[in-house]
Amino acid sequence: VGSDVSIPYDAAALLAYDEWRAKYNKGEFDATRFATFKSNYVALTVVNVSAAKAARDEGAEEAPRKLDLNEYADMTAEEFKAMQSGETVAPKEEEAVSPAADVLGKAMEAAASQSEASAALDEAFAALEEEEEKLAAQLGLESVEELEVAIDTMQ
Repeated sequence: VGSDVSIPYDAAALLAYDEWRAKYNKGEFDATRFATFKSNYVALTVVNVSAAKAARDEGAEEAPRKLDLNEYADMTAEEFKAMQSGETVAPKEEEAVSPAADVLGKAMEAAASQSEASAALDEAFAALEEEEEKLAAQLGLESVEELEVAIDTMQ
């Protein structure tokens, strides 16, 4: 069946934005607020993934504490600072994607594709193991290892 089941690379950010709006009663979807939220979401995700990778690479026994989005996740640093000082700053309209953000987006897409490929390989490996077990049983062998020995001796 030739249907397209591709998912936009910012689908995770959009889902997180919808959940975040519900959690903090932020009202209806706002494209400008979403653009800022998505930027913060991606930055936070990169920090969390980088920290987890560093912990794994260093052989840490526990995963690092994961940073979460708070009620200010749709604010720029400028807006947050202004709010803290009692000033008001109008949110900026959605700007063109910077080259750095574009590279990050492409890296996120590549990571997602790699994850999907890895999951598909895991599924294929599990199916192959199952088929080997069935074949071994059909040939009256007690294990896949016996099947492998039998195949090796035939070659």
